Amino acid sequence: MLFYAILMLMLNNAITVESKTINDVAVDTTNQEFDNGSPTSVFWWKTDSQNIDTFTKLYEGLLVTISLKDIVYNDTQLSDATLNDQVVIYVTNENEFSVILMIINKRRVKPIRVILVIMETIDDINIRMKEFTKTAWDNDVADIIIISTNLKNEIVLNTFIPYSDGHCGDYTPVALSANQPKLFSNKFHNFHKCPIRMRAFILPPYVMHEKRSDSIKTVRGFDADVMKFILEQMNATIIVISDDKINNTIFNFANVSLSENLGDLTNNLADVAVPPFIINNRRYAVAQAFYACYNIPVIWCAPRQREIYAWAKVILPFLSRISPLIFLSFVAFWASIKLIQRFGKFKKETKGLLLASFALYMGQGVTFETQHWLNNVVFMMWIWYCTIMRIVYQGDLIDGLHNVILEPPLRTLNDALQALDEVVGLSVAVDLYDNMSIERRFKPVQNKEIPYYLKRISHGERILLAVNKILVSYSKYKVQILEENVSTFKVYFFVRPRWGAFEELHRTMIRITEVGFQWQIYQVYINEWLRSGGRDYYTEEKSTALNMAILISCFYGLIALYVVCFLVFCFEILWFKISKKPFADIVRDDRVY
Repeated sequence: MLFYAILMLMLNNAITVESKTINDVAVDTTNQEFDNGSPTSVFWWKTDSQNIDTFTKLYEGLLVTISLKDIVYNDTQLSDATLNDQVVIYVTNENEFSVILMIINKRRVKPIRVILVIMETIDDINIRMKEFTKTAWDNDVADIIIISTNLKNEIVLNTFIPYSDGHCGDYTPVALSANQPKLFSNKFHNFHKCPIRMRAFILPPYVMHEKRSDSIKTVRGFDADVMKFILEQMNATIIVISDDKINNTIFNFANVSLSENLGDLTNNLADVAVPPFIINNRRYAVAQAFYACYNIPVIWCAPRQREIYAWAKVILPFLSRISPLIFLSFVAFWASIKLIQRFGKFKKETKGLLLASFALYMGQGVTFETQHWLNNVVFMMWIWYCTIMRIVYQGDLIDGLHNVILEPPLRTLNDALQALDEVVGLSVAVDLYDNMSIERRFKPVQNKEIPYYLKRISHGERILLAVNKILVSYSKYKVQILEENVSTFKVYFFVRPRWGAFEELHRTMIRITEVGFQWQIYQVYINEWLRSGGRDYYTEEKSTALNMAILISCFYGLIALYVVCFLVFCFEILWFKISKKPFADIVRDDRVY
């Protein structure tokens, strides 16, 4: 605060440098303020080349000199020169300065430090110098030292302080003292309650809407709280920019065109964006990415395994562990009766033993006659056995109706591509499958469309989705997760290109991460998620009421038993015709007797 007050008091206090030309002051200032180990770019257009020759001879570091009057804008040399963060610009007027900054900004994302050397005499320091500072501020240049000569042939050093008490975006020229140890200062350490625009892409649990009253709406969430804390540490006022049309309708915007390509940052509609994004070449080329916040696992998720053979639920109890026991018991009973009939001391043989025993097993009434106590005991034991087996079958049938036979799980990506109809996911995922068959089928979706597709997949639609694993668990939708993951990506916060507060945000993020603040915020939202029903995501599904499909399977079983009974009935008729004598033969035999 004291430093800024001193700078404001020195406004328009000229600095006279005796026995030195403006080139000498430019070289001394550059040697003092710039890192000689890093290359420095020197741009000029209408300035006399002798001034540039003098500068290059006296400068102690590496230089790349660019004359705009001898080079085309797409020249490779120009592109290489714009990569350097340290820039010296020689101009004769404000328009020349504006053109040079526009050329540099077309190729740069990070901010630059500029030493501007004005070769014409500045007659009115309050008006003419303000034109240069305004041009610098409009072109995202805040770290600037302006070297000029006034009407008294005094060499003057100026800059501007964009944020101070009661001033936001102020580009009023401020004179610098020659006695300062460093002329470049951190101008973004304290925003003095000036606004910073935060672009919020609604994506629970990272960013969520929060309605504090009827007129005040803000955002909360894991990443939103972290970014708000950082901006508050910079003493800034936060202006949240979000899409009101998606508030409370997060599952209904699959066909709504939303900007997730950082367009709000590149068009200077916002300064920072939350939540952080997975970095790729396209995003890295248009905005500033700082600090790898954390890793997110991107997985393939698909519909849950479908139930197959629902019609066969009625016969499932016969396919259990008691099936061999039933067969052995039936054989043992039939063999016992045959042995008793063969070696018993009675001559009347029981007919239709096989059919009678099966009828008893099916619960039908059977009339039979026997004159041997052992036969009677065996038949009574068989009736008792059949009663027990029917009870066991009913128990197994009830359990079996709740069991399901599922299709084989999808383990690999190739399995999923063959079984599913559509492939969607984050655009960064398709970069990993360049020149592969999946690339032709892949449909990129936006982050905010992920909950919508998860809902569709949980309802059984044949869609393969590449998605953040945390979003799957937070949505609480039941889906099938493939054993083969996509990859693990680092995510970065992004700010608008050439924004001067980039370094301050980066340092603040490192500090709060080292003390564990991010982890603490993460734990708060994990606990909130668990209390709001997140535990159910990890619990096994309970038995539900029988649905129509199961009821239909029971009717399938009943029809099958009707068919079996009809076949047994036909077999009885045939057996009777074969084993019994015709009625005429019986009458003839009676006449004989």
